Amino acid sequence: MQGRDENGATLLRIVPELRRRARFSALNLIEIPYPIDQDLDVIFLRNVLIYFEPDLQERIVTAMCGHLRPGGYLFVGHTESAVVRAPALRQLSPAVFRKEVS
Repeated sequence: MQGRDENGATLLRIVPELRRRARFSALNLIEIPYPIDQDLDVIFLRNVLIYFEPDLQERIVTAMCGHLRPGGYLFVGHTESAVVRAPALRQLSPAVFRKEVS
């Protein structure tokens, strides 16, 4: 899933079978609630939470967690893992969280 370009920058590559099922979108993290109409399998919030105040970080994580399906994954930057305090999320590694299945 990961590669590097000619300048050494990290790239994300997804095999065609998964790419057809993937949906990428951007939204304004400050504008809660989010216009998301379905539960998501994976959310990437890597290296973005550090730009917000702690109270807004918590609100963003809580709101995103609400859109994550049970068993889904949240990826954050390594320095942002302390920000993730949602009770429904279990930390699997420093930057990877999984939403508990009830």
